[in-house]
Amino acid sequence: GIGVLIDMSLISISGSNSLDMHDLLQEMGREIVHEDGIGCGKLCFSKCPKSLPNTIRYLYWERYPLQSLPSTFSAENLVELLMPHSELEKLWNKSQYICLLYCCNLGNLKLIDLSYSYHLAEVPDLSHSRKIQHINHECCASLVQIQSYFQYLDKLTYIHLGSCWNLKYLPEMPGNVEFLNLKRAAIKELPLSVWSNEKISFLDIEYCEYLEHLPSSS
Repeated sequence: GIGVLIDMSLISISGSNSLDMHDLLQEMGREIVHEDGIGCGKLCFSKCPKSLPNTIRYLYWERYPLQSLPSTFSAENLVELLMPHSELEKLWNKSQYICLLYCCNLGNLKLIDLSYSYHLAEVPDLSHSRKIQHINHECCASLVQIQSYFQYLDKLTYIHLGSCWNLKYLPEMPGNVEFLNLKRAAIKELPLSVWSNEKISFLDIEYCEYLEHLPSSS
């Protein structure tokens, strides 16, 4: 388990409960994914870790090979979650989602980065993540919409949705947003809360070819 990997110095957990993986372990994981995926029609990850320590506060795992987080993982202590270039389709399976609703609510999460997760079909439920400040879903090409609760995340200042080519709907945004990248998104309309937000210092709507009109500032 995790303890064995720590003893072998293949992973380490820092004083801030951040999980770091040795380069050798990451390379082994990539080899397992490659070997298991040959000839089976879809990638199979039976040899990948089935659990993660629930005490983790900072998790960075580039090219995570599964479609969701391990079913036994409780993310209530997470402060930062970075999983760029992953194979995630959704962050939680059904049982985890129920747990999030009634047990742990991601109330400590401040940063989430799932950029370049091309198969991510839905944004994780962050409705109770009132500390969230930074969301990066750049190049999540399967995303179609962002949930309306985003407007209530009043500490959120950074949103990167650039190159989300299928993102068609953007709800009202919270008033503290300072950075909003929508480059190459498929949105048809820009919410008034974005256009009238005086705190935004960076707004990129370049190549938004389906954008029909901009809201009036009056």
